[in-house]
Amino acid sequence: MISDVERGIWLSRSGALVLYLVLSSLLLACGSDQEQAPPEPKPITWAIAQTAENGHTRSISGVLQTPQRAPMAFEVPGRVASVNVETGGVFERGDVLAALNDRSYSLTLAQRKAELAEARAASELSRTRFERARALRESNAISQAQYDSDAATLASDRSRVDTAQARVDIAAKDLSDTRLIAPYDGTVARRHIEPAQRVPAGETALEIQSRDDGMEVVVSAPETLINRLDRDAMHIVTLAVTPRSAMMAKITEVGTDAGDRNAYPVTLAIPEPIASARAGMTAEVTLRLVADVGDASDRQDNIEIPVTAFAQGADRQTFVYVVNESDRLERRGVTVVDISGDKALVADGLRVGEIVASQGVAFLHEGQAVTRIGVGPRQFNE
Repeated sequence: MISDVERGIWLSRSGALVLYLVLSSLLLACGSDQEQAPPEPKPITWAIAQTAENGHTRSISGVLQTPQRAPMAFEVPGRVASVNVETGGVFERGDVLAALNDRSYSLTLAQRKAELAEARAASELSRTRFERARALRESNAISQAQYDSDAATLASDRSRVDTAQARVDIAAKDLSDTRLIAPYDGTVARRHIEPAQRVPAGETALEIQSRDDGMEVVVSAPETLINRLDRDAMHIVTLAVTPRSAMMAKITEVGTDAGDRNAYPVTLAIPEPIASARAGMTAEVTLRLVADVGDASDRQDNIEIPVTAFAQGADRQTFVYVVNESDRLERRGVTVVDISGDKALVADGLRVGEIVASQGVAFLHEGQAVTRIGVGPRQFNE
């Protein structure tokens, strides 16, 4: 016969055993769920494929510059005596911008002039002797040899005069080259010299640029656009510092030799720049293009996506990753027909309104679960 105490102990042990088994099963189930839990969706930046706003314009970054600009240097060495302008200073055509100490050049010129005077005197004496010798030769008073000698002496002395005159001209030019004369009205972009500084010949002393004759902007146009530029149109130029102030520009030069990334230099003249425009500023140029019916980049169904949204696979196929309705990535081959600034123009492979991964495409893969940064859970009517 089992007592009540023994029965209670047995029930307690049985309950504990059952509880242990239940908890163990739950822990095993939880561990199994954790091992099989799917990876967390990857957050991505994204963009919506949109219809291209205008297939006949492209925006390209450029740099402002003045039509006339030049480094100025002394053509002779020497010690700087004076600098008459500062960086940003204004000057007029013909102004002396800087000068070297010209004492040695003045003395050299004086010496060369003295040598010229001496050569001229010797030449005049030889001419007098030759005239006398010619008269005596006509009367056979002197020999032919004496006559020929006097003629040769005259020719030699005249040659010495020419040489002395050339030396005077060189010395005069060297003296003139001790001054930097402004070739046009302008401003000083940079100043590289100071008084008492010794400078070699040919080293840049000042960098100058013209003023009051408008400005230019230089851009690099890709090879896909170079033959479609509208040479007769006025193109829009805006500055990063004043994006709301537009200037009009006309193409004046188109390079014939491609530079980096098969881009050609294009220069546009800005006849009336805004007051805040300065050489070296970054500009955004909206180029007007000539329509080409046979060109895929002129079709009305072209789509714009960020230039960072597409990549090229091992098969050299251009592709993007589209976010489907299940928030998973779908690799999609596309045809990129043009790139303008931070936008790529796609001719096929995408539909307007589709969502694409806009950055880090090389680190994504087909079927990957993603979440869009800045977007909450999907709604049924989204």
